Amino acid sequence: MHVRLLAALAVVWFLGGASLAAAQVAVTGAVSKPLTLTVAELAAESQVTIHSSFNTSHGPESADYAGVPLWSVLQKAGVVDGTAKGGHLRHGILVTAADGYGVLLSIGELDPDFANNGAILAIRKDGQPLEEGVRLVVPGDKKGGRSVRHVTGIEVQ
Repeated sequence: MHVRLLAALAVVWFLGGASLAAAQVAVTGAVSKPLTLTVAELAAESQVTIHSSFNTSHGPESADYAGVPLWSVLQKAGVVDGTAKGGHLRHGILVTAADGYGVLLSIGELDPDFANNGAILAIRKDGQPLEEGVRLVVPGDKKGGRSVRHVTGIEVQ
């Protein structure tokens, strides 16, 4: 009985680790070059480290996160602007997680010519790889609702 339980737990642990290593983020929508990025590909990009502190339902969380600026990923995908006046600022960025959770950011929040909030797709927390693969971190937020874990999609709307 105990051997079967241990074997089952080992399989779950192994498969969970494999799925994180294979985690992918699809960048779709109003972009000229849709992308699918793995954790390894994100790690190969230029990294930034930010300190983020926010309140959660489990209490305060504070950590140093390292990853790729979301703005850089959007630039790599090539956001397609409409011809209407202010077309660039009409975009929303929907970031979704594996469980369907999602948050919407405006492109003006991310664009260095406007708010430049410094949101990143983090792959490390306090120097260690994130268990959840990729996490959106929005510095300056008082609550962690936009800190999306297990990011699987970024849709430019």
